[in-house]
Amino acid sequence: MMHQGMLPPGARIVDDPRNHRIRLVGCGEDAAATANAVVEMARSRGYGKIWGFVAPDEWNALRKLGFRREGMLDGFLPDRHGVGIARYLHPDRARSARLAEEDAIVEQALAAGPRPPTTLDPAFTVRLATPEDCDQISRLLTTVFESYPTPIETGADILRAMAQEVHFALAEHQGRLVSVASADVDREHRVAEMTDCATLPEYRGRGLMQALLSAIEGEMRALELRGLFTLARATSVGINIAFARLGYRFRGRFINNCHIAGGWEDMNIWSKPLLRAGTHADASEATRSASTPLNPI
Repeated sequence: MMHQGMLPPGARIVDDPRNHRIRLVGCGEDAAATANAVVEMARSRGYGKIWGFVAPDEWNALRKLGFRREGMLDGFLPDRHGVGIARYLHPDRARSARLAEEDAIVEQALAAGPRPPTTLDPAFTVRLATPEDCDQISRLLTTVFESYPTPIETGADILRAMAQEVHFALAEHQGRLVSVASADVDREHRVAEMTDCATLPEYRGRGLMQALLSAIEGEMRALELRGLFTLARATSVGINIAFARLGYRFRGRFINNCHIAGGWEDMNIWSKPLLRAGTHADASEATRSASTPLNPI
């Protein structure tokens, strides 16, 4: 069975059995050879999907090998966008029965934003997390999500994420953790994925997530990143509206990308440039996602 050391020079992947997929992180010196090797690896493991963001020139090689474009990412490179790619090895993994519903949610989110965050009720406090918060972060995430695409089951899982430069922010009410979000920093591409967004049901609709995301954005700007993005559950109205209101732009959709909240979920790509560099993507390159009729531009 192939392992990462057998990939072409410079190629990097994330083997993700939890979600029955491989994430292509870097194509290395030969994009076509890397793609063929990763397809072989995924098939040997019985996985249904390969996905990731690649440079436009790498996409030109991958498109000839059965990969399809599902979106784009602003600021992925200094002067170019990244292309969100996917290759499906199981036909059912490539199909979604919820596209019409998901498109309607995107339209609703686009109509809602952008706008300044609402003033947070002073009964709530927002702060950055410390290692001492790991256990309660884990408890909140496992309470909100029946299943999750990354390890969150213990405080040790959260601590390992922090060590890998995942920055968490918390919202508390009378000392109780009620909402959390994080930014997973990619130093190589100078972007961060906004993720781990969860609010206890009884505290939703109070602007907590917008407050958390705004606080994390300030931290990411201090790191001089080129951009932020998120992969938001396509069937969640609230989280898509939250990112649209903060000025994120809809950039496409990954179909059946991960297992979260008890089932396979399509994930909407929302992207926000932070620096002028990397925002000059040609609109003709950012064609509509192969999986959705909505134009992500």
